[in-house]
Parts: sequence; structure tokens; C-alpha cells
Amino acid sequence: MPKGEKSWKGNDAGLISLHRMVWRKKGKPNKCEVCGTETAKKYEWANLSGNYADVNDYKRMCTICHRKYDDHSKGYRGKMNIMAKLTDEQVRDIRRKEHPQKYYVDKYKMSVSQISDITRGLAWRHVA
Repeated sequence: MPKGEKSWKGNDAGLISLHRMVWRKKGKPNKCEVCGTETAKKYEWANLSGNYADVNDYKRMCTICHRKYDDHSKGYRGKMNIMAKLTDEQVRDIRRKEHPQKYYVDKYKMSVSQISDITRGLAWRHVA
């Protein structure tokens, strides 16, 4: 969305909003530029370098190639994952175990099992 519009968030725009901006400006992708398939069920615009505001920094990919690219090339884990609910510092806070797990469940709006996995090192393993 252009800067003058009411809902424009500029640098605070989320990854989903930025991907939608690319979709609006470049159209719906219909071929994977990585594997060349034209028969995939779904195509997406994949950001290449992390400069999400640059419309020209995206490549058309099928879902499979996009996930492989994100998982291996960028190593999206933790807060860089668009689905993440926590930051690295919040994970460290949980692991300090200064409060009962119920406190962190309420504070971060997560389940007991999610908090337990974090404290036991089963989730967010990349955070020291």
C-alpha cells in the first residue's frame, strides 16, 4: 500500500502484509522459477534476501521450493519464522525459570506443553 493510505505501516508491516503487497504489484505467480513446474497446486512469491519492502527482491516459487528455500537458505527459526509467538529474549526469560510455568503460559498466551518444550530445550533449540 502506498505511504499515504490509512493502513500503511511502513517498516512495521508484517511479512504477510509485505508478501500481499508483492502479489498486488506483480500479480499471481503461475510458474515456479526454481523447478520450472507449471502444474503445482499453489505458487508463492518468495523473498530472496530479507529486503521484504523491495518488490523486485522476490521470485516465483511453488510451495515445495519456497519451503525448501526458506528452511535451508535462510534458516528461518525462532523469531524470523512468521508464525513465531516469541522473541529470543522471551525464550531466555522462560528458561531462567524464575516463575512457575503457569506464569509464562498466561504471560505469553501459550500452552503448558509449549512452555515445557522450551524449558526442556526441545523447542527453540537454537537459542542459548
